[in-house]
Amino acid sequence: GTVQVQYGEHFDGEDSLQAAANIGFGIGDSGFVNASLEYIDNDALSRGIQRQTDEDRLLAAGVPQSEIGADAPFGDSPLLQTWGRPETSGVRFFLNSGFDLSATSQLYARFSLAETEGRYRFFYRNENHSTLATFDDMDNLIGGYRFEGYTGLPAGYTPFLDGDQDDSSFVVGIDGEFDSGMLYDFSYSFGKNELDYFLNNTVNGSLPLIGAVDPTQPADCLGANGCVISQMGFDVGGYAQEEVNLNADFSYAMSDRVNLAFGFEAREETFIAYAGEPRSYEGGGSSGFRGIEPANAGEFSRDNVGIYADVEHDISDALLVQYAARYENYSDFGGTLNGKIAARYRVNDAFAFRGAISTGFHAPTPGQSNVSTIITTFDGTTGNQVEEGLLPVSNPAAQAAGATALTEEESLNISAGFTADFADNWSLTLDAYIIEVDDRIYRTGDISIDIPGSAEEQSVSYYTNVLEVEHEGIDLILNGGFEIGMNTSLDLTLAYAYNKTDVTGQDLITVEPDEDPIQPVNDGLVEDIENNYPEHRFVLTGNALIGDSYNVMLRANYYGDHYDERGRIGAAVDPSAKISSTIYFDLEAGWQVNDNWRVVVGGINIFDEYIDEIGPPNANRLSVGLQYPRRTVANYEGGSWYLRAQYSW
Repeated sequence: GTVQVQYGEHFDGEDSLQAAANIGFGIGDSGFVNASLEYIDNDALSRGIQRQTDEDRLLAAGVPQSEIGADAPFGDSPLLQTWGRPETSGVRFFLNSGFDLSATSQLYARFSLAETEGRYRFFYRNENHSTLATFDDMDNLIGGYRFEGYTGLPAGYTPFLDGDQDDSSFVVGIDGEFDSGMLYDFSYSFGKNELDYFLNNTVNGSLPLIGAVDPTQPADCLGANGCVISQMGFDVGGYAQEEVNLNADFSYAMSDRVNLAFGFEAREETFIAYAGEPRSYEGGGSSGFRGIEPANAGEFSRDNVGIYADVEHDISDALLVQYAARYENYSDFGGTLNGKIAARYRVNDAFAFRGAISTGFHAPTPGQSNVSTIITTFDGTTGNQVEEGLLPVSNPAAQAAGATALTEEESLNISAGFTADFADNWSLTLDAYIIEVDDRIYRTGDISIDIPGSAEEQSVSYYTNVLEVEHEGIDLILNGGFEIGMNTSLDLTLAYAYNKTDVTGQDLITVEPDEDPIQPVNDGLVEDIENNYPEHRFVLTGNALIGDSYNVMLRANYYGDHYDERGRIGAAVDPSAKISSTIYFDLEAGWQVNDNWRVVVGGINIFDEYIDEIGPPNANRLSVGLQYPRRTVANYEGGSWYLRAQYSW
């Protein structure tokens, strides 16, 4: 058994706590149970700056400084908007067990349950936001009374979202060996992940104002009764994914040089959308995340069956070849057949070549085919807040914009490399790969369509098979160590990756027969896919073992240069910023006090480094309070330290 407690704190003061326990014990002479429990609690991180133009305007209008950002849920007022890691907490439990049924068979069962809560802050809405305009126009009152006693939200408002996630799984199976020597494994598994959302501190401009003193009375707002916004918190619904699997897997050594593996699988996947409360989708809906309407709620299921075979063939003592094939048939888009040929040639005991050619696929999820959401974001060009509607491909409006049923993504994978072992326990692996993906599923940009019987247009978005993408790269791993005297040794590990992504093609969409086809993923987004992530990345770790009781670990995390998503590369006005490479250092020291106790103290990003800030002349987000690139592999959290104590028995 083991019990562990870790407390951490960022250099800017935010706390984190983790407590975990694991215990295992036998059940009679033929079984075991092992259980793990973990609790986490992480403060939110706020790393943005003030939306200065908005604050200056509010102060000039006479709004007291104390009211600016007063609705901040993370204690970072007067910031009108928060950028950084959300607030999270959770409890997770895992149980693993096994019981011998006979000398050659075992019953196993595994169970997991996790409950996680998160809180996320949205974009700021100013005091003149469109959701407040209906109140200011004096036409949205109980009984239709005019008013003078409603003052709105003079500092504006910033919604924040609570997300509650429940994740559970259960697996039960029997594995063993037949008298013939064939190994078998029969299993049943069930898993479900559910997300429930509650949107706080927001408004639905379509709802009536109510009397401030007596909500049951008309909100004339002329006397002491006054009037207020009727509701600022909404249950907007949620989503769930549910899976059931039946598996039968077999392995049989046909000879000393040939091993056959084969199996069967049947799966049912169900995507579930839960409707929000009626007020969350009435009229314009709750700002920030419009509630899921009953028309878009429900269960959407699909089935698939699969069969596979795998042969590993030692052609000689030096050459191993693997042949594999898998066929799957899905109820929503049909069948797919994929294969693989791989080989390893051992030159000697210390050096071997390896390579593989395979095809693959990724099935569209029921969620991608059926999800429907309306959220508030901001336009990358104008900076204005806009409502984005994501529709299922079966929706008539989506089909009018060119949507068709989703099919599988297909890929061709080619890799080659070598492994090498040399003196003093050093080893090196190097692999190069190319992956070509066809019919990559991506979300379209907003597509405008005519509303039947109206002169107005509607903007819609949906998932579609649209891109051809090529990934190429190199993975290198070097492991080794040496003695450095004084009863001390040093272990070193270098993991380096080079990855490059190119969009090589795109399928156009025809919306109107007499109009030119349109490009569903615009050039700016294609540029982002290719340039938002660094091509070079490495992690170098050194761990010094000092005697039998101490160790010191130093790790360097390197992120290569890349481009921000805002703007366009090389543009004459507001070009995309090039983010310089950066390196973060982690340091940890451990002390094995005795056979039971271990104490560890460490730091993450110990020099408190940050990714590049972005400002003029580059396209930037300073107006919305973010001085860093929004989507970057290298985070902008800053440094932190932690202390961990572990007791084992």
